[in-house]
Amino acid sequence: MSPLVGRNLSGNGDLLIFGYNGGANINGIARESLHAPPGTTVTAVIDNRVMDPPKNPLSGYVIQDGCIPEMFNPVIQIMLTLQTMRSQALCCLWNPRQEAKKTIASLKPLLFGPYAYNGSLQRTSTYLVMSHDSNEITLTLKDDQLCLKGPAEGRSEHFKWIKKMFKELFARTGANMGFSYHYGRHQEEATVHLLGGANMSNDGTGYGGVTNHLGEVFSGSNSEVYNGLVCCDASIIPTALGVNPLATISALSERSVNLITERSGLSIDLETNNQPLNAYSKPCVSWDYQGQQDTKKGPQSIGWQFTEIMHGAALKIVDGTVDFFAPLEENAESSAISYHLKLLSVEDIQYRLEGHKLIDSNIAFSVRKTWKATTTVNVNITRLDGTNVGAGALHISLLDFKKQMRTFRMTRVFQFSLIVTLMWFLLSFVYHISLFFFRPFVHMRFPRIPTKVTDSKQPPSTSCNITTSDGVQVRLDTYDPLHMQKAGEPGPNSNLSPVLVLPGVTGVGAMHNLFSLPFLRCNMVEYFMQRGYRCYALTPRWGSDPAVAQKSTVFDCRLDVAAAIAYIRDRERQKPYVVAHCQGSVALCMGLLDGTIQSSQLLGVTANSVFMNQVFGYWNSLKGRTTLLIQLYELLAGNYFPIVTSVKSVLFQRLLDTLLRFYPVGHPHDLCTSTACRRTSFAFGLLWNHENLDMGLHDNIHQFFAGTHTKLMKQVVCSGTRGVCLDNNSCPLLTAENLQRLKGLPILFVSGTENQVFSPESTLKDYELLRRQFGERLYRRFLAEGYGHLDPIIGKHAAEDVYWRIFAHLRWCTKEMEDMDLRATE
Repeated sequence: MSPLVGRNLSGNGDLLIFGYNGGANINGIARESLHAPPGTTVTAVIDNRVMDPPKNPLSGYVIQDGCIPEMFNPVIQIMLTLQTMRSQALCCLWNPRQEAKKTIASLKPLLFGPYAYNGSLQRTSTYLVMSHDSNEITLTLKDDQLCLKGPAEGRSEHFKWIKKMFKELFARTGANMGFSYHYGRHQEEATVHLLGGANMSNDGTGYGGVTNHLGEVFSGSNSEVYNGLVCCDASIIPTALGVNPLATISALSERSVNLITERSGLSIDLETNNQPLNAYSKPCVSWDYQGQQDTKKGPQSIGWQFTEIMHGAALKIVDGTVDFFAPLEENAESSAISYHLKLLSVEDIQYRLEGHKLIDSNIAFSVRKTWKATTTVNVNITRLDGTNVGAGALHISLLDFKKQMRTFRMTRVFQFSLIVTLMWFLLSFVYHISLFFFRPFVHMRFPRIPTKVTDSKQPPSTSCNITTSDGVQVRLDTYDPLHMQKAGEPGPNSNLSPVLVLPGVTGVGAMHNLFSLPFLRCNMVEYFMQRGYRCYALTPRWGSDPAVAQKSTVFDCRLDVAAAIAYIRDRERQKPYVVAHCQGSVALCMGLLDGTIQSSQLLGVTANSVFMNQVFGYWNSLKGRTTLLIQLYELLAGNYFPIVTSVKSVLFQRLLDTLLRFYPVGHPHDLCTSTACRRTSFAFGLLWNHENLDMGLHDNIHQFFAGTHTKLMKQVVCSGTRGVCLDNNSCPLLTAENLQRLKGLPILFVSGTENQVFSPESTLKDYELLRRQFGERLYRRFLAEGYGHLDPIIGKHAAEDVYWRIFAHLRWCTKEMEDMDLRATE
């Protein structure tokens, strides 16, 4: 299927708001009694979609009134009382008489029930707002459980404006504003209209959606579909509607049924009237159709028949080995207990069993997780010819473990040396487990400096120094498409757009560019080269001459980006597409906002993690509240922060390495022993989810990160604290006038859901700002599930999980440009 299954769902911009304990009885609570019934759930609608539709159609919304179900009365009472307690306490200071009455009204439902006259619940109004959200809810399957996640829509400017309007309304009615139970600290959206998940494609392929315009499900990333598999419900709606979606869902469903019926040569009986439906009636069915149904009775095999267990008796282990605590190449800082067994069935059929227990930092300081890790075996069973037979996970309970221990028997004559061997094994087992259980206290691993730099998988075709407008020289590497390199051609202009990649701050003298790391099975540069694109990789001034780097800022680096774009435009027929990460993305943004770079020079942009608005992750927000930490470091160690240290480093740096053992991380699996990894976390924030790194990448962090000067870090901290990108005079670049310079530039925002450097809210703010300012056609946002800050670029599975989305956006931008050129010629 399309990789977009379960992505870009919308909550229809729903916002559930209560006007708690107002000034009049409104009878808004359902009850069994027919005396004074509350009426229908929706009795009125306020339509505010005509405010300014030509300029900003996404600002429109509708408000429906509602009714509290009877079964929720106790919950609603407690929830709204707790939510409004603070505001009521403050109001007592300037209007104690009115608040005393409201306090009495709040106590009445607790003493006399929810239907008490003049009680707070009888004075509570319910409103459901339907507007436009960011379409960023995801539905995933995690541990066999559906997991629905949404962004903090309640903190967006659009929702803040709606809540402000309700505050003005409640100020007139005397009510306090309350929200649903799920509207907590993060202010996620609470919806009753979940739309999307199998979104209608915007380009007719699986890259742009899950279904075509008829609701037929794509079989992959192309335009082929599964025959007969059609979605005819709210799952195909690709965006929020801003109104009740019932009519839209019905219209799309009827359209799909009508067109598919016509295509199949069938007809629908629209003449026969159906009977009124109730609990006892049946729809009208023609006798002809009913007769056909009668002839098809009898047992039939439908779909796939399967069993979840292997049929037969127990299998006998005839041979095998167990490898204890062998390091795993595919995981960073983890080991496994691996089982390699040969099995024999009673039917004399031989099988192979491969199993492993994964031991990693997840078990740190958790007895429960340690027990689970050491008693869970993930197995795969095959025949001797390699045919898969079964796979699953084997678990053992404490009771079964005790039984298992009692089954041990001597296989040879007892000797005292066997006791010594057994004790040695047990001690060794406990020792290796303790290395992960007490992870922060384990011996630190310093980088192993290679005798020579690891060879690149695909070295640059050419490298040159380009000169910026202020006279600084920066390096630009060129990677020709693979088919051109194999043919030995010098690299003439291509009809495909070139790709410019902009890295984040990696320090002075890093051995490899982030986008062309040799440790990955497929890095981003290689990914685009394989598809015929020429790539340009810039090394900005923060990674070039040390004398220049110690004086440079991110704002200065916008000149490097401008010089690279000018160089590419002089040599290529097509506009470049830019993939920018972190401060490379910020430098690009600064150049666009202040006019140094013209948006008309670019085909499109992918901005990873951050662009205009900057919202630090939790731990970075604590560090970044002031630059005192950086100033203290400058006082003690100078203006250069190294990533690579050793046992021979100065005392202060070794002491810092010891303290960084306890640098806080969001999850135990991010605890590691690499000093280089800890130092990057201290300088920039935790850069990745360790589960997305393999051993080769994690052990060579020092080859693509080097030391960084503190002046650059100060500006990053100041910008993150202010929340927007700043120039060298600390003036915000995000102004209404500068924002107009981004008009017409397609942008894809990418954020990892577990980003701890910049919160995903950073790109959400940019996405919302641009789509509400210029319309939503040119802007997309992609949340990389389970990824952090940098691993969407360098993760071991980034090619399958993230690169395809960037490539799809590049193709979409190319098609848009071709369509514009075609319209211009007409």
